[in-house]
Amino acid sequence: MIIAENKLRQKMKNKYLLDVGCGNKPTTKDGFITIGLDFKTMTKAAVVGNIEHQLPFASNVFDEIYCYNILEHVHNIIQLLEELYRVGKPGAIIKILSPHFGGMDAHQDITHVRGFGSRAFYPFIGKNPELSHYEKCQFKQLKRKIIFWQITELGNVRIQE
Repeated sequence: MIIAENKLRQKMKNKYLLDVGCGNKPTTKDGFITIGLDFKTMTKAAVVGNIEHQLPFASNVFDEIYCYNILEHVHNIIQLLEELYRVGKPGAIIKILSPHFGGMDAHQDITHVRGFGSRAFYPFIGKNPELSHYEKCQFKQLKRKIIFWQITELGNVRIQE
């Protein structure tokens, strides 16, 4: 019985999730060890670092990487995507949530550098041949979804809910 348990433990390797820009709520997921990364020291991030430079991790570490509402703050998107590719294991899932450039949220926050269009990542998934020189990191797009928030008008003021 001890031999079977040891073999099972050897097969069950830890899975790692990197939450980039985690703030005070690093994402948790069953079966994963979450490593939160943020540039602010007063957050609940396990690692404090500047994502504008090389990420402070070895290559091929993470099974999943979450970038929720963080890429719009980054000046050098190409460098960050290359770093995410580097620290992700082969076949890693990278989930990105970012404001669409046409939405109000893309322009309300003065720390936003840009919003993104529905085809912003085409050069990285081989759908834009004239910009396919990003050879360091080619991704496979699994899903793309655009969500527009409902806009309510109150008099002459438009409020995004």
